[in-house]
Amino acid sequence: MSEPDFLNSLKQGIKGRALLCALFLLFTSVAQADEAILKFHSDITVNRGGSINVVEQITVNAQGRNIKRGIYRDLPTSYDHPRYGKFGLKSRAQVQVVGLQRNGKVEPFHTQELTNGVRVFFGSSHKLIDHGEHTYTLRYTAERQIVVNDNVAQLYWNVTGNGWRFNVERATAQVSLPGNSAIYQQEVYTGQQGSAASDAQFSMADNGDLAVAADEPLKAGQGMTIRLKFDAAEIVLSQPPGLTTLYRDNKSFFFGAGLLGLMAFIFLLSWLLIGRDPRRGIIIAQYRPVEGLSAAAHRAVYRNRVDHTSFSVGVLSIAIKGWLTISKPKKNTFRLTSTDIAGSESSGAKRSEPKPLSASETILFEGLFTGRDSVTLDGEYDSGLKALKQGYDGYLQDEFAKKAHQNHVIPLFIGGFVGLAGLVIMGLDSYNAIDDLARLMLVLYIVSAIVSSIFIRKINGAMGYSMAIISLGLAAANFYYESTLMAIGFSTYGIVLGLFMYLMPAPKEPAVGLLDQIEGFKLYLAKAEHDSLKRLNLPEKTPQLYEELLPYAIALDLETQWSGQFTDVLAAANWDSGSDSGRTTWYTGGSVSSIGSFAPAIAAGLASSVMAASTPPSSSSSGGGGFSGGGGGGGGGGGW
Repeated sequence: MSEPDFLNSLKQGIKGRALLCALFLLFTSVAQADEAILKFHSDITVNRGGSINVVEQITVNAQGRNIKRGIYRDLPTSYDHPRYGKFGLKSRAQVQVVGLQRNGKVEPFHTQELTNGVRVFFGSSHKLIDHGEHTYTLRYTAERQIVVNDNVAQLYWNVTGNGWRFNVERATAQVSLPGNSAIYQQEVYTGQQGSAASDAQFSMADNGDLAVAADEPLKAGQGMTIRLKFDAAEIVLSQPPGLTTLYRDNKSFFFGAGLLGLMAFIFLLSWLLIGRDPRRGIIIAQYRPVEGLSAAAHRAVYRNRVDHTSFSVGVLSIAIKGWLTISKPKKNTFRLTSTDIAGSESSGAKRSEPKPLSASETILFEGLFTGRDSVTLDGEYDSGLKALKQGYDGYLQDEFAKKAHQNHVIPLFIGGFVGLAGLVIMGLDSYNAIDDLARLMLVLYIVSAIVSSIFIRKINGAMGYSMAIISLGLAAANFYYESTLMAIGFSTYGIVLGLFMYLMPAPKEPAVGLLDQIEGFKLYLAKAEHDSLKRLNLPEKTPQLYEELLPYAIALDLETQWSGQFTDVLAAANWDSGSDSGRTTWYTGGSVSSIGSFAPAIAAGLASSVMAASTPPSSSSSGGGGFSGGGGGGGGGGGW
């Protein structure tokens, strides 16, 4: 072989190998290409009766990873109502699948009902499709997609859907209107759900239909939505919109709202029949507490509540009567020391003969000092103190609060349950629309509201009501962007429930006289110079009188007013000057910043210390008006 022939043969061999390499690389690149929707085209034909016929041609690249048997297409049947959707109301529209083809041949399919539509599975569960490109042609009809206002018809249609798990390389659509209706306005939106971007262009097809094409590929989760306004002369809606249609499309919402109304009716009827307070007598001012009632019992009868303040009032009353001393060795720490035990820290303290204790105070005193002569309240949990507080609170609740008041818990429970059921039914559609985190937070808010209104309210009424209202407010805010009416529903539930939880408890007839006496006593504690007291021979203001009635003032939340009446008297007696104070020996906490601040400070401090000591520690834990995705249509899909 000559040299030229050899060189030609070598060149041809190299070219052949290069061609083989190129073909191999091309094959492997196609085989390893990402699964995607290569082309999504939709032909939309608007019918005179308001329905539309849709033919979707979806070309996919299947590689056996997600697309094994085919793809699935989600077709929503519930959309935001064109007029009232901003309030959370829906419009229901039936979708009927007509047929499916793959690569020009009939393809089997089956459907699955979703909470908000239907899922169409392309292909058979018993057959895998070949790798490579496949073009599916889906035909379906969607009812009630045209809205007519003032002779202007509107089609608001999510062409591709925003729920695809794959990228859409090219998205196009073509719309055919009846009778070549004149188009007044045309808009297109692209991107994620809610996006107002408009990266697409309209054009006129050869047959006169309106065509639209996205400028860029759509990523997973993005979609293309069109909105057209056109002459309604050719449109004769088979089912004109009205209140009947609105009700039929939102039965669960209106039924739930009806249950909320029923809750309010139950509460109102119960209040009218059994919840109204009996007629009160004439309030006569008096300067002595009700005979036979301790300071804590005054609070239980008048406030219909037993709480941490009830405990601290009992401790303070026992101390002032001479049975124990209160010291404050350091900030946020109180030490209670018995004066009744020989050899105790304060048994030798100079004091007068102790005054008799009431039954509740005896329970408290004996519980505090059984087997010990002092108790330190420093914020550390004390199981014995918790048990004592439960027994003490239970006695006050049973002997005074319950005997003086009827709380009417049963109608509150029934009405509250009916209203909560209404909220759940109302929120079914909106609950499905919000994301998983919002659903979790919603459940937590509702649980928090229930716990606050039932349990925390018993410990601290104001805190329980406040937490319940805040929790329901947060639940309402959770729905705000999805359903304004749901937000209003939660707010209404919280307001009505809170109002009647306040109104329903009523004094029993035999307790009305006691309440009137306490009201008269409050006049004296709040303002000794009240006009109605001028005819009485009031006792002289002395430090001893101040101390004697201080527990009653705290029990009735009048400690600031009571202290204010004795500012000059206590100052003259050198009452607040520390170790040389004219104050009796029941408190040895050193000087106070002012006489007026003493009573509120010691009341709040004791209550806070008691709450900390009687509460077990908990374990910590961590924790143009249009848009893309609007209108009818939508959904998305994936592989299976």
